[in-house]
Amino acid sequence: MVFCKLPRAGLGNQLFVIAKALFYAKNNNTTIKFLDAQQIKLGPYLRGERSKRNYSRFFKFQKGYFFEILWLMIYSRRISKIELSNPNINELYSEHVNINEVPHYSEYFQELIPHRDTIIDLIFNNLTENIQQQVLNLNKIDVAVHVRLGDFQKLSENVDFKNVGSTRTPFSFYIDEIKKISRFNPELNFIIFSDGHESELLPLLTLENTFLFKSINDLVDLYQMSKSKILITSAGSTYSYWAGFLGDCEIIQHPDHYYNIK
Repeated sequence: MVFCKLPRAGLGNQLFVIAKALFYAKNNNTTIKFLDAQQIKLGPYLRGERSKRNYSRFFKFQKGYFFEILWLMIYSRRISKIELSNPNINELYSEHVNINEVPHYSEYFQELIPHRDTIIDLIFNNLTENIQQQVLNLNKIDVAVHVRLGDFQKLSENVDFKNVGSTRTPFSFYIDEIKKISRFNPELNFIIFSDGHESELLPLLTLENTFLFKSINDLVDLYQMSKSKILITSAGSTYSYWAGFLGDCEIIQHPDHYYNIK
């Protein structure tokens, strides 16, 4: 049996663990149990963030808090590090296998890229029917611009952006990219996706053909970003990067924080 204990992290980081667990379970035709799939995060409330990062009722495996506590009481949390290069866990382990590891930022999608199509299907097939239907009803958009604010810190003066993590991408990057694209394609619309408040996004929203996306929920929003012609990512945000991994859009990343996504 495969056990997947979700980290207390944002949806992007959780998807790394979910994807890996689903892939292992499929390749070994074995049962999978998800632990800590129902989480309440106090940080977004304390910081006054627009998005509260409540991911319950997104996936079929979320059964409720009673089952979460039951599984945690019954099963061990022993961690076994496994590589996707050898997806047959039965050759390596005779006991249960637990997966809860978020990859290092330098290797975010390294293991997932060779299995991209399979993983995209596995994730979609494990969404609840309600979420699946909402995703299927989404239309293609021109340019998705993801602006991560929330718990990311502001860039301090005299600090080189490439030397810091969990830091807000400078608005100058988004403005430059929007203007650059507009010069060649003036008819395109730019849709801003953000966990920030509208008042914080005014430097972008005052640009021509730029609009704030009315959030549905964090997961459907992610899929809407993936259904864009062009995606401008927020540096260091795995939420941004997953939109690029799931979609067929052209991806623009900040040159100081570039990752191979697909």
